[in-house]
Amino acid sequence: MALNVAVFKTRTISAIVFGIIMMAGLMLNEWSFFILFTIIQFGCLNEYIKLMGLIYPEYHTLAPTHRWGLLLVGIVMMMVLSPNTLSINGYSIKYIGSQILPVLLVTMVAGELYFKKYNLQCSDFFFWLNLYSDVFKLDVSIEGIYGQYLFY
Repeated sequence: MALNVAVFKTRTISAIVFGIIMMAGLMLNEWSFFILFTIIQFGCLNEYIKLMGLIYPEYHTLAPTHRWGLLLVGIVMMMVLSPNTLSINGYSIKYIGSQILPVLLVTMVAGELYFKKYNLQCSDFFFWLNLYSDVFKLDVSIEGIYGQYLFY
């Protein structure tokens, strides 16, 4: 297999840029860390939804609230797992997320029931419901990255 110099150059430059973005997101401050991992998690959940559609073709027939709800639950879970030091107008995003998440989970279940497209085999919001209950038992956060306790 011959080395294609143009492709190698393009991939090397994009890898360097990606590395710089990752390091900046990790090292700048708590907000950049939070935003970086929220974007990564959103992309991973998008890929998860695509893979579920390939594994279970009936996954595409689920209610639209399921797909969008799953993506929103992922973002809100990042808020719930964030440290208390991240705040907007004096309100911790951890608090905001913990208030939004139960409403979002109930909305997802109601959407499944309303559209009558519920399928237990393809249902992944039970995973999020279980994770939500576990989070408030353990109260895990990313504060451990910044020298504070991981479990408090």
